[in-house]
Amino acid sequence: MDNNDPCCLPDDFVGRSKPSKVIERLYEKRKNAEIECIETLSKTKKEIIEKYVSIANSKVEQLKKSTGETRECIKHEIFEAKLRANNDNAHNMQKESFDDIYSRIEYYTQKKHDLIEAFFKDLNELELEKSQEFKGILKGTYEKLKSISYKSHHEYDEFIEFEIEKVNQEILCNHRTYIDIKTQLELETENDLKYFIDELKLIKACWTSFIKNQTEEAVSKLKHQTLKDILSSSRNNLDDQESIVGEAEKIRSSFNLDLITKEETLEEWLKKLRLNLAVIDQKAQNVITNFKKATIIFFNRFFEELKTVEEALGDIIDREEITSIQCEVYTPSLEEIKEKYEIDIKILQKTWNDLVAEMTKSIDETYKLLLLAATLFSKHFSRLKALQLMIYKDVNNTILSNNTNMQACNAKLNVLIDTLRQESTKEKLNKTFGELNKYLGSIEDLIRAQYQSELTTTKKYKIHLDLALDVLLAEMNRFLVVCPPDLEKDPKIQRKRASQTSEIANHDEDLIPNQIWYCKFQVDAVTNWGFGLWETIKNYAPLAKEDLQQGDRWVNSQIDRLNTRLEIRLNVVKMRFMKSKYYVYDERLDELNLHKFRFEEHRQAIERQIFHLKESNSEYEEQCNEIFQTYNQEIQKLESRCLKVQSSSMINAYFRVLKSKEEECSKDIEETFSKYITACTDFLEKVKASNILFINSMKLFSEDGNYSVQEVKDYIKHLSKLEGQVEKAVTSAEKDTEVQKLKIVDSVKVRHDEVSHTLKIVKEEYIHKEYVEKKIRDLERDVFSKVISCQNDIKVVQTSFKELDSTAKNFCGEYEYYNDYCEVYDGILAKVETLGKYFIHPTPIILYSDKTSADHSDSKFNSLSNDGKVSAYTEKLFNFPADSQDSNYISDLNQLLEVYWKNITDYSKKFFSEHTHFFIEHPEINQTFDSFLEKLYKKCLLYQNQFETRWIKDATDFDEFLEQVISFYENYNIIYLIEYQTKSLKELDNWYMENVKKSLKDKKEEVENLYANLHNKLMPLHGHPNNKKLMDKLNEEAELVHQKSLEIIKDSKTPYLEAIDEFFNKKIIQFQLLKNSINENGDRISTVKEIKIDLRLSIPNKLDLLRSFVSFLEMNNEKDEGLLPQCQSFLNLFDNDISKRDSREKIQFAEMKSLSADTYDYDEYILLNCANTYDFVWEVSTLLNKRLQEVEKQDNDALISTFEDEWKCAVDKVLSLYQVRYDKRK
Repeated sequence: MDNNDPCCLPDDFVGRSKPSKVIERLYEKRKNAEIECIETLSKTKKEIIEKYVSIANSKVEQLKKSTGETRECIKHEIFEAKLRANNDNAHNMQKESFDDIYSRIEYYTQKKHDLIEAFFKDLNELELEKSQEFKGILKGTYEKLKSISYKSHHEYDEFIEFEIEKVNQEILCNHRTYIDIKTQLELETENDLKYFIDELKLIKACWTSFIKNQTEEAVSKLKHQTLKDILSSSRNNLDDQESIVGEAEKIRSSFNLDLITKEETLEEWLKKLRLNLAVIDQKAQNVITNFKKATIIFFNRFFEELKTVEEALGDIIDREEITSIQCEVYTPSLEEIKEKYEIDIKILQKTWNDLVAEMTKSIDETYKLLLLAATLFSKHFSRLKALQLMIYKDVNNTILSNNTNMQACNAKLNVLIDTLRQESTKEKLNKTFGELNKYLGSIEDLIRAQYQSELTTTKKYKIHLDLALDVLLAEMNRFLVVCPPDLEKDPKIQRKRASQTSEIANHDEDLIPNQIWYCKFQVDAVTNWGFGLWETIKNYAPLAKEDLQQGDRWVNSQIDRLNTRLEIRLNVVKMRFMKSKYYVYDERLDELNLHKFRFEEHRQAIERQIFHLKESNSEYEEQCNEIFQTYNQEIQKLESRCLKVQSSSMINAYFRVLKSKEEECSKDIEETFSKYITACTDFLEKVKASNILFINSMKLFSEDGNYSVQEVKDYIKHLSKLEGQVEKAVTSAEKDTEVQKLKIVDSVKVRHDEVSHTLKIVKEEYIHKEYVEKKIRDLERDVFSKVISCQNDIKVVQTSFKELDSTAKNFCGEYEYYNDYCEVYDGILAKVETLGKYFIHPTPIILYSDKTSADHSDSKFNSLSNDGKVSAYTEKLFNFPADSQDSNYISDLNQLLEVYWKNITDYSKKFFSEHTHFFIEHPEINQTFDSFLEKLYKKCLLYQNQFETRWIKDATDFDEFLEQVISFYENYNIIYLIEYQTKSLKELDNWYMENVKKSLKDKKEEVENLYANLHNKLMPLHGHPNNKKLMDKLNEEAELVHQKSLEIIKDSKTPYLEAIDEFFNKKIIQFQLLKNSINENGDRISTVKEIKIDLRLSIPNKLDLLRSFVSFLEMNNEKDEGLLPQCQSFLNLFDNDISKRDSREKIQFAEMKSLSADTYDYDEYILLNCANTYDFVWEVSTLLNKRLQEVEKQDNDALISTFEDEWKCAVDKVLSLYQVRYDKRK
């Protein structure tokens, strides 16, 4: 029944495996680990963000504090400037102080810029550090996720890329925010600088105005000084003692006075007038002083000459005569001259003083007239100046009020220009440019409104000027009334008086008085000028209104100035517009157009590639159709070859070939379409890569590029949208490709199913054939396993029995072993009884394979259904109550056969009911259910016959083993007590020699050793009289040895006597117990003997039935069925085996009998009935008494006495050595 065809699983085999809980737990553990890892990543990211946000907040607070301190310093400088420039402390302020304050403001502003730059740098460094930390944790998370491996590495790559993208977006957004913050802070700093500088300029203007006013007040004070003050301040007395000629020349040269020419203002004329008068007075005083000096010098020289004369006369005449001459000749003359000069000088001094007083009075009166006249115009001019200052101040206030709005517009305009430079779209650019134009228009409107306000304010000057002229006319009329002129000073009258004077003065006479009067005449000319002034004011009053034209000229000049300023400011606004348009708007528009052009080129290239991909789809479809046609031709050839196969395994091979063809075709189709999908995917990846390159090429303004953050975001959105369109197109192409692929693959599958159906039917035919063959092989294997299992059980029992036989012979006669022997033998007997019951043949004893009494008619059988036919064959095959029998050798095998019979018939009924048409015509494949059932019945009948013949053989072998077990048990119990007696007597002798005799000998040797050591210590020197102490000490030690020896041998025999008595009594008790156990176990093999008797009856009966059945078959000539040859072959082999076994048993019995006779005389022991107890007790008692007497004979006291005597003799011997020597000397 062997089949060497290769076996494999059927093609439609579906494995059903329960999910592994271990794998599920592993997946769950990995999933939890992955979730925990991702949560840890999120938590760590959050902690890092919070950490750097706190650091950034601290940096912001530090920047606020630093910039606040800087701003407070600038404010403090402005406040100090205000305090130092006010009216009380203005004299402490210098123009250079404002330059110092301006420098400090610039320093603090630059410091603020440095703080902002450092703050911006710190924020960028923080972002860099944060990105590095993010990089580290993302790298660690990626490694950890890969080690967890809950998902594929591709999914983890996508997750990490998404996290990196989020981090990069956040960092880019933060950088743009930092740039915006930096720009805003710098704009605020610049606006603050402009504001503080404007405020400083305003303070400086106020201080300058105050200083100018103070100067004007000081000048006006100088106007009110008197002539006396000027003269007193101009006097300078010369005390030079030079010569008169020198002084005269100096005086003459100092009289070079400038003429009082026509001056522009009254103040200047009056100033020069006073100055000339002071010079004249000073020169006059110098003349008088020099005259006095000259007189003194003259007299001094005269006296010196007289003294020379006196000395010359002293040589001629007596001194007394000289004195008398002096008194008589020149002393009176000198006195007269002195008096005359003194009188002249007094008259000259008085005349000059009176004249100076008169001139001073005239000048003071003229000055008062001139002062009043000048006051008229000074007040008028002050009013005009105040009016102009008022106009200027109103205009300035208008400018200041307009500057506030202008600054706000300029600040917003600066922001708009910065925004315009970085706008992201044309619409936003145009909108921002419109707002910029709007603000420029607002600035222009503010300028025009300011111009109108300034123009209106300036035109108010005419109205105020008319009022000022009316006031001037009123004051002039009042002046003419209050200050009437001196009519004597009328030039007409004076010319008339001068014409009446005919006397001409000699200029050489009375030089000094004449010069004095000339000065007076010149002073009088001043009073004449005052009259002219009064007359001029009188004549000017009607013509004062003509000054309005001068006011119109001033207003027109101011208006021209305002127009020029308006034009300049409007041109500046226009210039700002043009610069914003050409340098910002147009440039940014060109950049946006260039950016859009590049993006459009990128987009158009992608769209062209998408169109190309759609066109290439049809080419791949044609290739797939060609692959399908080739596949169809190949499987047609395969279908024609499958009908020539020989087994289901070959059909499976065809299935595999068919499957491989289908897979190959599907694979080719898949590869063809996958090429297209790969092209689409590659295109998508290229688009993504090009988008990344496009994004990387966009440089922000902060990166020295021309892209704004919003523009980059917009283009990223457009690129994402474009990428989405590509993904959509690729997805659509993939879907279309998938539909086309499914259509072709379905055609392949349909064709595959058609051929597969044919193969399946052919396979089912072979599967039924192979199923029956497999079941029969399984039946043979299970029957063989059953039989082998039974044989193995027998072998195990036989092995245990052999081991027991070997061990029992070695330990026979030992008291402790008998219980172990009984335990092992009981186990063997239990197994033998179980096997014996299993081999007992069921009753009644029949031959199951003999079916001669179960025949049935063919006509009745053919009319039955398939179930009925199966029932009929089953009843015929199993015509005995197999299920009701106990479990035994025959019934188990028949039940096993019945199970397989039922399985095969049930499967075959279903197969033949479903399978009516056969593709294959083969002799081993039955075309009908009847032929198959008949063939199966004959095969099972052969198996039943094999079961019975095998039972005969195995039962015979087991019967032989039972004989050995029974024989061993009966013989072993006989000899066990005899061996026990022999071993016990030997053990008693050995125990006495080892435990008693040897111990007593050891104690005796111990005492001998003690005395031997003591003798070794005794030396000749101990006998010397000088060593008596040593000898006494040694005697004391000998006494201790004696005491110790007595303790060692004291009562040494009593324990051994008791031990001997106890041990010998124990052996007698064990003998009694062992004998009782052997007698009690005498009936243990009764069941085994019964089984042996049953088998001795069943085996011959079974053989007789088999021989009768063979004779019946031989008589009916039924050789073709296979039963007869099988039975004949078994009987021949069994008879030969029995004859060989009988001869072998005879030889073994003779050998065993001779071996037993050499060892023991079994007949003698049987007659003794397992030995006599009293004999064994007598032998033990005799041996006991013998050993006790040997112990009692030992006299330990005599032994110690002997040792004591020997010691005394040794001591006496040593003492006698020295005693003899001393006796000889005597």
